[in-house]
Amino acid sequence: MRKRISYGLSDFACNIAWNTVGTYLLFFYITTYKLSTAVIGTLFLVVKLIGACFDPIMGFVIDNTKTKWGSSRPYFLWMSIPLCFTFILLFTVPTFSETGKTIYAYITYFLFTIFYTSINLPVTSILPRLSEDEHTRTVFGTYRYVSAICGSVIAASATIPLVNYFGANNTSHGFIVTMILYAFIMFFCFIVAFFNLVESVSYDKKKTGFIKENLLAIKGNIPWLIIAIAGFLEQLISGLRSSSTVFYITYNLQIPEIIPLMAVFVVPGLLMSSLIPTITKKYGLKKTIIFGYVLALIGTAIIALSYKDSLLFFFIGNFVMRLGSGFSFLAYVMLSKCIEYGEKLNNIRSDGLLSSLFSFFQKIGSAVGVAVAGWLLAIGQFNSESGVQSDYTKQYISITYIYLPIIVNTIVIFTLLFYKIDSESVSSKYKGNNIH
Repeated sequence: MRKRISYGLSDFACNIAWNTVGTYLLFFYITTYKLSTAVIGTLFLVVKLIGACFDPIMGFVIDNTKTKWGSSRPYFLWMSIPLCFTFILLFTVPTFSETGKTIYAYITYFLFTIFYTSINLPVTSILPRLSEDEHTRTVFGTYRYVSAICGSVIAASATIPLVNYFGANNTSHGFIVTMILYAFIMFFCFIVAFFNLVESVSYDKKKTGFIKENLLAIKGNIPWLIIAIAGFLEQLISGLRSSSTVFYITYNLQIPEIIPLMAVFVVPGLLMSSLIPTITKKYGLKKTIIFGYVLALIGTAIIALSYKDSLLFFFIGNFVMRLGSGFSFLAYVMLSKCIEYGEKLNNIRSDGLLSSLFSFFQKIGSAVGVAVAGWLLAIGQFNSESGVQSDYTKQYISITYIYLPIIVNTIVIFTLLFYKIDSESVSSKYKGNNIH
């Protein structure tokens, strides 16, 4: 139980940082930091692309880290202070010129992205080292998912009230104090994870190479490719929906006052996550995660009825959809099996590289989803100066929030049907691979 809670705390801390930045950094830059929107747009694009490319590099680093603490665990200790420190600096307003503030924003956002990747990737890559048992890994993944959601909820709901409380009439001061508080919480969680998560699963170190050798772990690893594609598509859906939720509620449903209530829909996923270890033990990872995506697909289809019919359909649809989203963390458990499969197939163990490339695909998927959402709003002739949008514009908002996610969700289900290593032992059902 101590290890389970500690593993959950590692991603609890990560999600406080990631969701605070994802939800409020744009708001902070515009309202408090006073950067122009043109500068901010370029800043976000450049840093996100560089950050995604750093993932494979960090994967190589993890695979070639050899310490008495293991390969992934040390980064909870080494990177906790740099991450917490840059997190505070990110929400600090320096007394520089406009050019100086722009340079400062680039440097702090870039450093935060690098340090975050350096500690978040080990959260994923350490999972295969915690246990060889699939059910145990699923339980660990459940604790991680629940803790991550809790961190996200705190970041989304508590930040502005804390900023207002600590800042009074000085928003800049409020942000600094709030981020310092968050940083102390994050640091505590990472240190607890470091001291309690022992990498108990070992393997022949000769099976770990460097760069060229590590890349061989991908050769023929079809299960990993399937999970990576599914991760890309899942984050594509997330990017589409997160970017269009406010637009859909405000302009299609025309009930903007219910936007704060959307936080309630994390509850179904949390409730479902407690049952997932039992479900996977009986039906296996593949069938369970596909069932989750089918639920999400049904929920999204129900939401489609809300535009022409009742708000009741919108809430029911979101409830069912979020039940389905509670299964998405199983991709990390499946990733662990793909890492073992690559080792059996190619005699190369590469936890860091395969985990980092999976993260790379996810980040690219999220970026593409946000970009497509913006393009569709532009095609739909969205008018930011108008409180009422045309039916033509509403159609494109619906496409972004409902119909395109339905299409992508269906592709995810179809893709996962080809995943073939769902037995207790890592065995291959792919033609030509005699792995037992």
